[in-house]
Amino acid sequence: MAAQRREAERQARERVRLAKEQEKLRTLHEIFSATPPEVVEAVVFNGRVSTIDRATGKPARPHLLSVSAERSIFQDLVLAAVDPAACLVRLNALVSPNPFDMEAVDRILPPDPEI
Repeated sequence: MAAQRREAERQARERVRLAKEQEKLRTLHEIFSATPPEVVEAVVFNGRVSTIDRATGKPARPHLLSVSAERSIFQDLVLAAVDPAACLVRLNALVSPNPFDMEAVDRILPPDPEI
């Protein structure tokens, strides 16, 4: 029974991981699709979650993903046929190695304080 439970949990985590990777690619796709090339040439996407830091008990907002994509490179992808994890690697995304433990990654581009 314990082995079946562990396998079920592993499968559930894998489904969630895949859905999150697909969601990130879909977000980039939606941004590029909704804006003309002369307005948006590249997108930086920093994915954060709201949680409670287990070590401090305080609210935290760790970045679990950071990716930058140029329109020309992104539009060359065949999204229906890509493996989301491999695609994010190709885009040089920083992806949390342990998203279920809320292990943060650095941001590719920090927020601009002027905006």
